[in-house]
Amino acid sequence: MSSEEEFYDTIAQHILTTENLIMEEPARFLAGSMDAFRFTMEQIGSVKGKKVLDYGCGSGWLGVYLAKKGAQAEGFDISGQLIEVASLRAEANGVSHACKFKKMVAEALEYPDEYFDLVVGISILHHVELRRATYHLHRVMKNGALAIFIEPLGENTLLNWARRRVFNVHHGLVKDKSTERPLTYHDIHSIGRNFAEYRWNEFQFLTMARRFIGDRLTETMRLDRLERWLLTKFPFLKRFCRLVVAEFLK
Repeated sequence: MSSEEEFYDTIAQHILTTENLIMEEPARFLAGSMDAFRFTMEQIGSVKGKKVLDYGCGSGWLGVYLAKKGAQAEGFDISGQLIEVASLRAEANGVSHACKFKKMVAEALEYPDEYFDLVVGISILHHVELRRATYHLHRVMKNGALAIFIEPLGENTLLNWARRRVFNVHHGLVKDKSTERPLTYHDIHSIGRNFAEYRWNEFQFLTMARRFIGDRLTETMRLDRLERWLLTKFPFLKRFCRLVVAEFLK
């Protein structure tokens, strides 16, 4: 855990010296996963007036994005320096009154029971110890609350190898991914058993190329249409997708 904290503290310093903290479009934070993000926002609907947890908030862009849409956003992260960046981002975007960020770990959340209307996380569950994190996730959600996560799907052996050996650079720094494990179907079921309902949707079989060629060219080539046809016709291909959006309803 200390090595994770140190790595993301370094990322925070990089962000402060190289990035504009103004929140414009979310695409620049998403590493080619805007399709999954759009779907997630559709599932969430309006956040106006809701108390929302930005689960593993990092530099706070998602919490700020949701606060600008009317949410009361709170967020946590293992890195105290990223929490400082998140607070500065909220201030820079004029929503510091609607954002609270705090250093914390998913396995020991300090929020009260039944506190949040909505929980949203992006690429975070594969960093945590799921059994303890699930307990606290369930505990802090109100009855009827939704938790929704965009995660790397870990059913594709070749893709997992590439993640460890090729796609392991963040903000110009090489990340040791030996402690990370992309989310599997077994993990989703293990979490879901603690909730009233759960479901998931896979994304990016062919369109994982959008990370390299961009959204516009992906859509010009109509890879999304071909992908939808393939995944409908041959559902077994879904396990080879890059991403999964997992939803858990309390």
